[in-house]
Amino acid sequence: MWRLYGADGDLKDYEIFTVPFLTVPEKLFSKVRNLTYRYMPNQLSLFPKETQQYDTWLLRELLNTSMLHNSIKNNWTLEQLNWKLHEAGDYKEWDGLTSLFVNISMERKNCAS
Repeated sequence: MWRLYGADGDLKDYEIFTVPFLTVPEKLFSKVRNLTYRYMPNQLSLFPKETQQYDTWLLRELLNTSMLHNSIKNNWTLEQLNWKLHEAGDYKEWDGLTSLFVNISMERKNCAS
């Protein structure tokens, strides 16, 4: 699913993509506003250099990797991902990970001295 939000956070447009998913990255790439910037590399040049706001290879790589990771998380079991479920802790004893931060800080302080 592709969504376009306005500056105020309102949903302006959306599109739901269906199979075949091999064509989805190209369709998504066509939705991205990849502006071309022109700049003067130095004061000795008479001609501006042109570059795109986003590198096309990088955008395609991000889209494909994101799609792959989502499909992995949707279709694999916890054992296949090497994830483990832990027992629920007591929320009354939870300190917002402050103790973890203090312990790491103290270990680094002891290592430095």
